[in-house]
Amino acid sequence: MTAGGGGGGEASGEPRPAVTSSRRRRRRHVARNGWRRRRRRPRGGGGDVIISRVPRVAGAEILGRGCDVTVVCRDLRDVEVTWDPAEHAGANLSLTWRYNREPRRPCPRYFLSGGLTSGCVLPARRLHSLEIDVRRGAESVFYRKGLASAFLKPRPPDDLALQWLEDAVRVTCPALSHPNLDYVIQHRGPGDSEWVASAPAPSCNVTVGGVDPSSCLDFRARASPREAFYGSDTQPSDWSRVTRWRPGDVTGARSWAVTSRLGTAWGRCPQLAKAWRAGPGRGRR
Repeated sequence: MTAGGGGGGEASGEPRPAVTSSRRRRRRHVARNGWRRRRRRPRGGGGDVIISRVPRVAGAEILGRGCDVTVVCRDLRDVEVTWDPAEHAGANLSLTWRYNREPRRPCPRYFLSGGLTSGCVLPARRLHSLEIDVRRGAESVFYRKGLASAFLKPRPPDDLALQWLEDAVRVTCPALSHPNLDYVIQHRGPGDSEWVASAPAPSCNVTVGGVDPSSCLDFRARASPREAFYGSDTQPSDWSRVTRWRPGDVTGARSWAVTSRLGTAWGRCPQLAKAWRAGPGRGRR
């Protein structure tokens, strides 16, 4: 028998302690519950190895520092991985990736900032496990394994339609292709500097009440992945293009006019035009 690593004068022939039934049960519990093993020696020179149980991240595995690495899956079309070169002492980071058990591949297209790599664009695949490894030389600074949809950012909703309902406006738009999204509608009127948001809805069919049909109103929509389904690393979509309610002949026929091209409505909404040009954000997030 050989002595324990770095032992301080222990006899090489000393028998190793027997593995007890309690240790076997602990090891089976560790394997069954998916704990990572962290081995360390206790202080005082004891010979037993303590196994610390550290839970893994549900649905994904993220290791390394990686505090400045950002992953965004844009509408499940591509995956953008970005980082700040200044955080790595001016070193060029490299990235390898693969889906499932395919061979690892180098980044197909890097972003550059000041001559240094600052990110990479990868193709996205549905329902396939993506593995990302970002390295500085031989050192891994970020490792991620899991579904690309865990970093989903949907595209903005489009084709908003408005329908007048007595003292409310119904806002609808085609559903996006991803499941488990919540839709939020915002609106504002002449002189309003802030947008008023609706409660999240499971479909893009939201009724906004308490509005004046004789006023010009702006509406926009956004879709957000549900955390309970995708996790906490997703991002909401950008806001849709603004759709404008223009007052028509609301007496009797309840007629209405809508445009998503802002420049065509200024003649009928001069107050809103003035507020829009002066307001913060100009309709953007």
